[in-house]
Formats: sequence, structure tokens, C-alpha cells
Amino acid sequence: FRDNKRQHTILWCVVVLVFFAVLLVINNLTPLIADDFYYRRNLVYGENTPVRSLGDVVRSAQNVYVYNSGRVLTHLMYHLFGTIGKGAFNLLNSVSYVVVTFFLYSIIRNKGRHSIVLYVLVNLSIWMFTPELGQDIFWLSGTINYLLPMLPVLGMLFIYRRGSRKDAPGGLLKCIALFVLGVIAGWQLENLSIVVP
Repeated sequence: FRDNKRQHTILWCVVVLVFFAVLLVINNLTPLIADDFYYRRNLVYGENTPVRSLGDVVRSAQNVYVYNSGRVLTHLMYHLFGTIGKGAFNLLNSVSYVVVTFFLYSIIRNKGRHSIVLYVLVNLSIWMFTPELGQDIFWLSGTINYLLPMLPVLGMLFIYRRGSRKDAPGGLLKCIALFVLGVIAGWQLENLSIVVP
């Protein structure tokens, strides 16, 4: 039984690493497109001055909030990736994708033994049923607008789902986590804030 459990764990790790590696390779092959060039210049939003300090980033986020939308955290991520570069984005994007698939898998999985087949089906479903996969998963600006904002929302659903079990510990920490993730979700993409529990 011990060897079987060990083999199962190794197989899980291999499957997750394969999906991570595929994402990383595709991310590395995806060039900067459209909006990426604007954000790569790393200018203060609404002004033609480059971002040179944390104060400039804050002013840029304020301009986005006042003149465009409430996507303050999303805009801050544009500045972050404009500063650290596409290579770091590729790595973070691949990790984020794996976390999103883990959250989806964990939310729909029943109690009992973990299912590698279900995890693979979650991944294949994303690949087959996302209308604009390249725009939502690989494109830098698209990922910041669509994939990354799913993390706090799915994190909330994950906490909520696990907390709905009779044997799950409850408490103040869970409530605080749900509140913080809810604020982050609403700050990233305004249309997600309506569906957050």
C-alpha cells in the first residue's frame, strides 16, 4: 500500500509538472502583443511621464481609478511586469495557471481519494472551452485582466467550499480571509465582484 501511495504521489507531481512545463514553453514562445507594448513603456496612466518611483505608481493607480475603472490592482500588476520583465511574468503566469487548476479541481472534487483523471479533465476543459485561450492565458495583458483575477475569486470559493463541510474548522480567520480576498477580487475586475459570495 505504501508503494502504491508513493507511486500515486509521484504520478501527481509528474502530471502537474507537465502542465506547468507546457504553459511555461507556450508563455516563452508568446511575444508581447498589442497593449503589452503600451504597458512596457511603464508610463504613469493618463500622463506621458515614465514611472520612476513608488509615488508615480500610486499616482498612476489613482488616475486609473478616477478616469477609467476600479482595476487598481490590475494596473499595479502592469507596472510590476513592466519593471521585472516578460521572463518573470512567464514563470509567474505558469504557476498561477497551476494554482487556478488546483482550485477548480479542489472545488469540484468530492471527498475521498484524489483523482488524477479529474485534474487532467479540468485542464483539458480549460483548453477546449475557453473561447480565447491565447488572449486569456498566454497574452501578458490578457492574463493580468482575466487569469490572475480568478485567483482571489477561486481562493474564496475554495475556502467557502472547504468550510461548508461539517468537520471543517470555522472561525474569524476564515471570515477575514474571505473579506480580504473579496476586496482584492473586486479591485481587480469589477464584474467579478458581483458573483463573489
